[in-house]
Amino acid sequence: MKKLLISIGLVVVLSGAYYLISSPDSSTGTQQENKPSASSNMFDMQDGTTPVNKGKQNTSSAAVNNTSSIAGYAYISNSDSTTVSQCQILRNSGALGNCATTGSGFVAPNGINLIPSQNIAYVANGGSNSISLCAINTQTGAFENCQLTGSGFSNPSGIILDQQTSFAYITNQNSNSVSRCSVSSNDGTLSDCQQILDDLSAPTDINFGSNSVVYISNSNSDSITICALHHKTGTFANCQTTGNSLASPQSVTADASGQFAYITNQVANSVSLCTISTSDGLFENCTPTGNGFNAPSDFSFSASHKFAFISNANSVSVCQVNQQNGTLSNCNNYNGNFNHSTGIRVNANI
Repeated sequence: MKKLLISIGLVVVLSGAYYLISSPDSSTGTQQENKPSASSNMFDMQDGTTPVNKGKQNTSSAAVNNTSSIAGYAYISNSDSTTVSQCQILRNSGALGNCATTGSGFVAPNGINLIPSQNIAYVANGGSNSISLCAINTQTGAFENCQLTGSGFSNPSGIILDQQTSFAYITNQNSNSVSRCSVSSNDGTLSDCQQILDDLSAPTDINFGSNSVVYISNSNSDSITICALHHKTGTFANCQTTGNSLASPQSVTADASGQFAYITNQVANSVSLCTISTSDGLFENCTPTGNGFNAPSDFSFSASHKFAFISNANSVSVCQVNQQNGTLSNCNNYNGNFNHSTGIRVNANI
């Protein structure tokens, strides 16, 4: 998602298929979740609902064969170009390979969101203030028939969908705001987009957490905003900041257990691991984890949450995730013809 460390420049068109080379960092060498319930009144919106969300989707697709050596695909937006890269993910190692461009019509693409159950994808175009809606080919995983949808965005970066009430939420970096759009149940198109939250600070990402909350990364104020979400109306309330020791945070991602959150720090070349309070959803004890990152932007899990995929300036890091304490380790970088890789989403059966 994210932002501005590298100016929009030369258009890179990747042709054909190629394999990336895995190299460990040289510096040191599904979303179907059971989550803790809230005990704080601040986050008890008393909707009478049990939200099912389409936040950072990592559920598997019918296009992936369980017997194949290919577990699925990673999709990486190249914000200094007009392209999105699609890479195969190897089942045993999580390694990336055979990358090629997919879809069309993007302009400085930032955030990506996949809805595998409907075989559609959304791409936020920071350069054209628009959202692209693409079909996902069930056989190849490729983006097809990409069309613009929604309106009124200002350098959109992150996008999530709340399935139960059919709302989409989009962060607008230039207007320091979040837009809410209605989502068609027929084809996923966005309409009736309205600004529902402002006074943010160059927000680059938005994601759901436990206890009916949303998290928003503020890249210009080194903070994360947490708000209570009213699912029936799609409105936010009781917003406050959380987290510590952050440096231009670009993305914020809660794990499936609801215990840990991961924040990419673009300026510090790091990923912060925070403990999530079960009572109020606030972040505690944020410390770096993993290594080898270079201006990291976005963060995505595989379906099992055993692997984490982090987009860097011109590469992707793949790390193993410790299921007990949430730490990242054995991070390998995959270098290819990415062009300021920003958004990343993964659809893989590993």
